[in-house]
Amino acid sequence: MWGSSNPELRTSIELVTDGKVTDKNQENSGKLRMGSNCSLHINNLTTADVGQYYCRLYKKEENRDFTDAIIHLSLLSISASSPVTELKIGSTVTLHCELHSHRPCGKSISVTWVSETGAPLQGDQYKVSDFKCSSTLTLTLQHSDHNMKCQLTEEGKLKASCSYTTTFSE
Repeated sequence: MWGSSNPELRTSIELVTDGKVTDKNQENSGKLRMGSNCSLHINNLTTADVGQYYCRLYKKEENRDFTDAIIHLSLLSISASSPVTELKIGSTVTLHCELHSHRPCGKSISVTWVSETGAPLQGDQYKVSDFKCSSTLTLTLQHSDHNMKCQLTEEGKLKASCSYTTTFSE
């Protein structure tokens, strides 16, 4: 069985039982599906999907003894201040990268901007403001600014990254 729970509200929703999606809203939208190895697949992740999920393994079918494997789903996302259609060389754009999580952001977690090669951003065209679990990049666009990358590290180890690709109008 797969479920989703909100520990703060002490609520839980059963999502999958006996390999079948039981949450009708999720089933009808195609949001959830079961993998052949009993893994839960969530399509088109959004911030609404962030939270705590659990896989409940029953020790015996008739018995109510069970073990829960808990998974914490977080999401790293980028949003832009301007639509892609307005971007031109020399224009200024602000990108915001944020970790969405139901757990508090610890001191060991860092969200930073890097070039598409992974190097720290250098130059006067970049202004970076770091916050807890997020970072904002304001830049004056140049021909080389096609792919801006946001990285999430925990204790110095890369955990996730996402990119924002720019397309310039002439």
